[in-house]
Amino acid sequence: MQKPALRACTAVLAATVCLAVGAAGFANGAEQLTVTLAEAVRTAQSRYPGARVASLQVERAQNIQRQAEQTRILPGIGLEAQTGLVPAARGDIFGSPDDADEIANLGPYYRFGIGFSQPIFTFGKISSAIDMARGAVSVQEEDRLRQANRIGLAAAEAYWSIVATDAGREVVEELKGMYDDFVGRVRSQVDDPASSTDAADLYEAESLEFAVEQRYREVYDQGDVARRGLQILMDTDPARAVDVVAQTPPELGLQRSDLDGLVAYALERDPAVRAAREAVKLAEAAVRLADSRSRPDLLFRGGLQWGHAGNRT
Repeated sequence: MQKPALRACTAVLAATVCLAVGAAGFANGAEQLTVTLAEAVRTAQSRYPGARVASLQVERAQNIQRQAEQTRILPGIGLEAQTGLVPAARGDIFGSPDDADEIANLGPYYRFGIGFSQPIFTFGKISSAIDMARGAVSVQEEDRLRQANRIGLAAAEAYWSIVATDAGREVVEELKGMYDDFVGRVRSQVDDPASSTDAADLYEAESLEFAVEQRYREVYDQGDVARRGLQILMDTDPARAVDVVAQTPPELGLQRSDLDGLVAYALERDPAVRAAREAVKLAEAAVRLADSRSRPDLLFRGGLQWGHAGNRT
């Protein structure tokens, strides 16, 4: 009768074989994509949907800035068209067959007009609106950079997870082979009447072998999860397997004395901190704009209108 530990080991090995066969079929379904660390980060930063949304937000803010800046030099232009019915007004001021207070002999009329308005002095309204628009662009650009850094960091984490699990697979596979040989020797000693090895020793060896099998499966699962995560970040075809070109992790060589410099560098370069500074400027411009709205505007206005009513001569 097969022991529980051996049944568990058999089940794990069977599942491992099935998953390995399934993974091989998955990889053969489409050409494998192999990327370096730089390619993974660059692709994720350009193709991940969150990065594209952040870029569109920047373009929207830039369009608003251009509109605000154009207000300073370009006049506002408006077109007008009217139509309706009016009572007749014939003759002249000295004599007319129509009464001024009657509503009779209604006839159609139409009128067209074009007008423009050019600001001369707005007491800070336009300049404050431009400052707000520029501040919004700066905030959105910093947010886009923050999103790019976050996505790039996630892609780098997935990349290094794949590298680490690939290396871990080699170690665990070697360890698994060693325990397979060890369990085989223990099993042969149990069957040897001259040996002092008993069933308890075999059970302990098989338990250790099962633990190695579990770790073996965990390493494979971690690698599969990391590869799937990198696929999502790079926005690639799910049917296309992703692999990486292994690189040696960089050596930072940081000392405790470098901490203050790192903190100062982070505060100066971190997009979230810079976005907060720009948000303060944006709020100050909003206060100036609200204050300027209590003051009058000096405008130069003009226009041209033309109309016609057939029952008025």
